[in-house]
Amino acid sequence: MKHITLHIDRDGMLRVTAPYGLSKAAVEDAVARKADWIAQHQEQARQLMEERAQQGLCNRYEDGGEIAYLGKQYPLEVKGTGKRRWQWTGECLQLFGCTQKNHCRQLTEQFYRQQLSETILPDLDKQVRRQLESLSLPQPQFAVRKMRGSWGFCYSQQKKIVMNLWLAMAPMDCIHQVLVHEYLHFCQNNHSPEFYALLEHFEPQYRQLKHTLSVMVDLNAVSQ
Repeated sequence: MKHITLHIDRDGMLRVTAPYGLSKAAVEDAVARKADWIAQHQEQARQLMEERAQQGLCNRYEDGGEIAYLGKQYPLEVKGTGKRRWQWTGECLQLFGCTQKNHCRQLTEQFYRQQLSETILPDLDKQVRRQLESLSLPQPQFAVRKMRGSWGFCYSQQKKIVMNLWLAMAPMDCIHQVLVHEYLHFCQNNHSPEFYALLEHFEPQYRQLKHTLSVMVDLNAVSQ
């Protein structure tokens, strides 16, 4: 490591990494010079934790628990008998053949993956392509993966968009915002000012939707 780096954890804790052999005084001086930045980001972390406590979605993988789907919490019914499978009633997710929590989690992830791949993304893709039709964008392949650090990826050369499995927990307008974001990478394969100007033109509420998504679905928490 060549430089001192500062990182604010999701709980507001400051973590400092520094080159081996650098004096404690030098590290403390670097931290002191960034005091305003640290305070600002710790306050943002505190506010985010408060919002998540009030609005955050979560899954409890047990009979009588809940799962989040498209921005709402639904009851979870778990049965230990029968072939391991899931069934969605529209009001409840039923899991069969589950004797352990990890079985419930695996089936819930299968539910998310199938709903995103076969129901949510096909309908959203039609909406987004109409929204962006003036750009003449390619028709991509879609994939759904369980990811911890990103909501989506666009592989522009391969004409492929990957969406995070955990998006199935989020409200539909938040998923829509992510899909628009990834589609626009076919125009700007970066996060330059030009890209964000394009995103704001087609999705004026993207900042609020991005914040809502981070509040309602904590990727670090659901991925553990």
